[in-house]
Amino acid sequence: MVDQNTGIFEQAGVEVNEKTVMEWNPAADFLSFIAEGNIVFFDYASETVAKISDLSKVAEFTWSPDGSQLAAVNEDGLFIVSAGGAVAPDPVFVRERDTDDIIGVAWNHNIANPQLAFRLVRKGKSEVDSWSSIIVVDLTSGLWAYASPTVQWHSSREPSQISYVWKRLIFSEDDTGIYAPFPVLDDVNYPGKDVILVYSHE
Repeated sequence: MVDQNTGIFEQAGVEVNEKTVMEWNPAADFLSFIAEGNIVFFDYASETVAKISDLSKVAEFTWSPDGSQLAAVNEDGLFIVSAGGAVAPDPVFVRERDTDDIIGVAWNHNIANPQLAFRLVRKGKSEVDSWSSIIVVDLTSGLWAYASPTVQWHSSREPSQISYVWKRLIFSEDDTGIYAPFPVLDDVNYPGKDVILVYSHE
């Protein structure tokens, strides 16, 4: 509490409730979370709260393995934010269409060769031209590539009532493959299963 009636979150203009998902920075003693579309850093030792206002409408984020930066998704694309709160001026991946979704962003383990992976959902006019695929972005070169075939997609199969942290992709320990949850419409090959776990090799 700052005083008898005001807490540190309220003073910083940040709302925290039972649905707030807080994540540790892996290399420092502070937490981060999303509040009203902004990334917020909470240093519990110094009892300070810092709202990163240079990036709005953030839907999800994830820390790099060394805690020096995070990757954040908003309506424009995928941005890098330093642990000090500096936002990169340009996204490392830009949404090609307003209806594209970037879901499940994850870092690889190799800090010397940093990469990000996520699931790109392309929402077309029908099920036929709606699909989902894994994208990998090489942060050193700035190049990106498809790391999986496209999988047919429909909004009714997308798990929507769970936190974004459970939708994250996972790099294998040696970074040679990626695990990703895919909602599928293929009842022939995957009968009775709305979500399957796909393993994509580099």
